[in-house]
Amino acid sequence: MSVRFLTILLFSLLLIFLTSCSLERRLASDFIKEANNQSIVLQFPDYVVKTSLKTDTVRDLKIKDSFVLDSLRFQESLVLKYVNDSKFLAGCKQSMIKELNAYGINVIEHDQFDGNSVHGLYFLNLAQIQLEEYQDSATIDKFCYGQLHFFDLTLNALNINSWFELSKLDEDSVKFPVLYSSYYQFDEVKGSCLKVFAKYGKKVMYNYKVDTIDAQTSYKLASEAGKRYASNFFDYLLNIYVQDHLPEGKTPYFYHHYDHRKNVVRNLCEDAFVEMDP
Repeated sequence: MSVRFLTILLFSLLLIFLTSCSLERRLASDFIKEANNQSIVLQFPDYVVKTSLKTDTVRDLKIKDSFVLDSLRFQESLVLKYVNDSKFLAGCKQSMIKELNAYGINVIEHDQFDGNSVHGLYFLNLAQIQLEEYQDSATIDKFCYGQLHFFDLTLNALNINSWFELSKLDEDSVKFPVLYSSYYQFDEVKGSCLKVFAKYGKKVMYNYKVDTIDAQTSYKLASEAGKRYASNFFDYLLNIYVQDHLPEGKTPYFYHHYDHRKNVVRNLCEDAFVEMDP
């Protein structure tokens, strides 16, 4: 293959790629303009599923009854037993509604929906929300005394898992997958490096304090999750619009994210809804 032919081929492929990307951006802009006419009915569950994943190997081997074991783990939890479901869910919902409004989407709460048809009305149901408490290893990296050092710690953590069901009014033939999202928060760690004398010379250690997670941490995490759910939902509809309006047989090169604060569309590599089988 000649260098000239290869150059022409690469240039042609680049031109096709740039043209496709430009079309996707134009379609994304079209959706953003139309989103101001979009409404959704939002439904939240009545309770939070709370699960402690902390284990005690010796005790766990002795106790065969899973219900008893789960009850003991819950009672020994740092956070779960103190979380108020109503406060947790209200903070998440309020944050989500506020952010959806910022995207130009009108939100109708499920208990306020009167059944009147609205063009293009979506139903978004948070079918289940789970709060998990666990311990996990974490690595802190610090640049100390001219070198990068890594310190391994065991920290407490909270994880919010959520499953959304999406449907559209008067379009029973359109089946959306279950939309999954997960966010977590570890203990906060603040510290600094310290040189100490050891048997074989000086050693660098990490002197730190831990701000342990508590119920307030869970409420902050719920509020942040609600904000991200709104962003994920808007991006999901945006990318469906782009896919549906591309020429037949074409698929998008990227998954797009709209930053309404800066009014820009970016390519997204992570932090989006994960599609699951219904």
